[in-house]
Amino acid sequence: MQDRKKTGSINSWLQVIIFMAVYLLCFLALAFLLPPPSSNNLVDSLYLPIAAASILSIVLVLLFTKLVFKKELTPLGLNLKEQERRAGSGACLGIFLITFGSLILYAGNWLEWSPTDASVSDIILLSALLLLSAFSEELVFRGFVLGRLLNVTNRFLALLVSSAIFALFHSNNPEVSPVAVMNIFLGGLLLGITYSYNRNIWFGFMLHFTWNLVQGPILGIPVSGLVLPSIISSHTQGPELITGGHFGLEASLVQGVLLSVCCFVLWRLNAIENKTLVTAKKI
Repeated sequence: MQDRKKTGSINSWLQVIIFMAVYLLCFLALAFLLPPPSSNNLVDSLYLPIAAASILSIVLVLLFTKLVFKKELTPLGLNLKEQERRAGSGACLGIFLITFGSLILYAGNWLEWSPTDASVSDIILLSALLLLSAFSEELVFRGFVLGRLLNVTNRFLALLVSSAIFALFHSNNPEVSPVAVMNIFLGGLLLGITYSYNRNIWFGFMLHFTWNLVQGPILGIPVSGLVLPSIISSHTQGPELITGGHFGLEASLVQGVLLSVCCFVLWRLNAIENKTLVTAKKI
């Protein structure tokens, strides 16, 4: 029995390592194949890379799940049944985190907004691409990576490792800083906590989507260093540790504090809910 468990552990760790290695190589190849970014061409500089990266991520997860590791029964967490409440909660949390963080900066005169001339079609298209991007990243880093790590190690370590991988794959973004990497790591924890309890991506997916949507197309704040077409434009002033600078709120200590508090609260809420369910089953 112990040998079988040990073999399963090795296989699951190897699955994550092999997948992430192929994932990285495919993205390097994609970056080479895509046309060079142009400041005057949103398709080449923004829309095409987001769409291509998202589709590649989804294809790779499905390929490895259905063909390469087809005997592995770890679910990706796509079952939407009875997940509407969690999905809605994730959406509200994403909206709250960005809105509250922005209002703190606004109240401190570190952030101000002005109107833009972005077209409605650009905002709608970008919103759809952000939806696709959030889904693909949750499928990769929570559905595949975290799901397999949870099979072979405890919840806390699995969350730490998957969040570190998530942060690592964002460490090459424009204008990245140590604080940005730390906050993305915290974001990975927040996105993974509920999944680690119920093995379902919909809470994290909706949190991820509304986080990016409100931050970028709505409030005009850079999303992980990417300046996106937006309804209004943001302008920051003051120390970058507070404002996040050109990377956006994700490089702000303000957002880091909010993420840390939310991680703690969400962990406790999930632990309490899980304990209640286990007790109810015993009764």
